[in-house]
Amino acid sequence: MFIQVSIGIPSYNEHNNIINLLKSIENQRIPENVLLNEIIIYDESTDDTPKIIENYAASNHSIKIRIISANTRHGVSFAWNKLLHELTTDFIILLDADVILSADFLEKILHSFTSYENIALVCCNYEAISNNTKSSKISTFIGQWLNHVGSLTPINQFSVIGRAIALDKSKLKHIEIPFDIISADLYLTCKLHENGFSIIKNNNAKIYYKTPNNLNDLYLQTIRGIKGHRELKLHVDNLPYNITFLRQIYHSIQLIIGNKFNASLTLLFLLLLPFYWFITPNEETSNIWKTSKSTK
Repeated sequence: MFIQVSIGIPSYNEHNNIINLLKSIENQRIPENVLLNEIIIYDESTDDTPKIIENYAASNHSIKIRIISANTRHGVSFAWNKLLHELTTDFIILLDADVILSADFLEKILHSFTSYENIALVCCNYEAISNNTKSSKISTFIGQWLNHVGSLTPINQFSVIGRAIALDKSKLKHIEIPFDIISADLYLTCKLHENGFSIIKNNNAKIYYKTPNNLNDLYLQTIRGIKGHRELKLHVDNLPYNITFLRQIYHSIQLIIGNKFNASLTLLFLLLLPFYWFITPNEETSNIWKTSKSTK
């Protein structure tokens, strides 16, 4: 089976990250039956990110890179809709601009489409790049919990994390992500399931992500994630293998036993969460959220 694939990347002030991602794409071990058609970057930056991308594209002709520049920041949901419209290949990879791909990421994640039937979306495994701060340790522990719990069943409310997903373009017809949705990844998961398609997690396909190095950034990320799940509760309840609260607690205890220090930091962090939620303006955790500067 010959596969054509394109990559879409929403970007906002990623001048410290975008080159690392593009290099990890360039260094992929791409199978002979896979053609990487192009990379489209939907950029809403106010810094020099577009210039950095242009310079990289000019000096690296092995991959076609196209930038769509926006004058106004609209958020991830708007950017994903734009990218899904612009990308016309059979398969599409959506990536956050601050991740790095393992060398065999494309090979592993695309293999899922040829190994299983009726697959619309494939999500991946992910690992934190720790900066050794307390905030990073907490973020790493939360990421490990999400990764673990998200892998317990074929698909559940924690499986799909939008840092990196692969999509079958033919199964996206008539799906438009509402621009004011916080969790575009969860919305897309739910809608594809409601349309009768399968979603799977491929733990052999891995990406690496940066963690916040201060509590404010981490609280903003956490509050936004919780709000994103809450606003889609009616859709999430229809997923086939939702993880109950008691089961979440059980698997939390398993992880705590293996990493007591990071777990203790995370518990203190969660105890203070209601206070930070109370003092945080709603617009900072909306669909156009305040960005995490420490991961930029």
